[in-house]
Amino acid sequence: GGRFLIGDEDLWSTMAPEGIGVLYFEAGALQPDNGESLTGYLIGLVNKGNWRKPADWGTLVAWSWGVSRFIDFFVQNNSLVDAKRVALTGHSRYGKATLVAMAYDTRIATAFPSSSGAMGVAQSRRHWGEDLENCVWDSEYHWLAGNAMRYAGVDESSTDGYLPRKVLQMPVDAESLVALCAPRPLFIGSGDAAKGEAWADPYGLYLTAVAASPVYELLGKKGIVMNDAMDYNGKQIPLLVIDKAYLSGDIGFRQHHGGHEAGPNYPAFKEFILKYW
Repeated sequence: GGRFLIGDEDLWSTMAPEGIGVLYFEAGALQPDNGESLTGYLIGLVNKGNWRKPADWGTLVAWSWGVSRFIDFFVQNNSLVDAKRVALTGHSRYGKATLVAMAYDTRIATAFPSSSGAMGVAQSRRHWGEDLENCVWDSEYHWLAGNAMRYAGVDESSTDGYLPRKVLQMPVDAESLVALCAPRPLFIGSGDAAKGEAWADPYGLYLTAVAASPVYELLGKKGIVMNDAMDYNGKQIPLLVIDKAYLSGDIGFRQHHGGHEAGPNYPAFKEFILKYW
């Protein structure tokens, strides 16, 4: 067909009936998901085998670079697929890379960063679930540029050894990354915090969507449209309804009732895509 989506092979049964093709990208073949390989593969090639400098690529950007090379191929072979209708999805750490890729490459028409957590759609300043510190510790530091470590830990002004955190000094956060995707439609999704998804901070994902919405509106689009709320001491607090898809804005959102998995949100992502395709 003339439409294409780069994502997980599990999408096939959801997308194929609509004529949307699915391509699975093995990101680890381009840059392995570990720090041991930072002097090899793509990053090592760019750095000529040397250790990274603080501002050099992390693995998330390397993966996003690979996605862009697929799109180059689609552009050069436009008879195979409409390169103007390419979507991207990824889950968890690949959800982070999905958002990074969409921010870098304006040719990505829409995307679904699933359960992406900190340094994805979740705000690192919020201090809930996964934190910036978890993304720069010994097993995951390769995801980001080394400069991110400057914002890890407790601020020197702390009197209790816990708060405030250095990340409050970080000049940008997740809403800045989401705003870089505007005005292109973006679907955000996660599972239920009570079912093991608290690490990805589902409510924090929603707060990021709200914070980025003014940029969409500035560019003549809608941000997230979510009017559900709960009553708390006479005050209405915005609260998402589990399993309800909020698709009327150009930032879509759905929180499913399961845990840390993307599949239950694929049908809503398909419906979101078809609004534009």
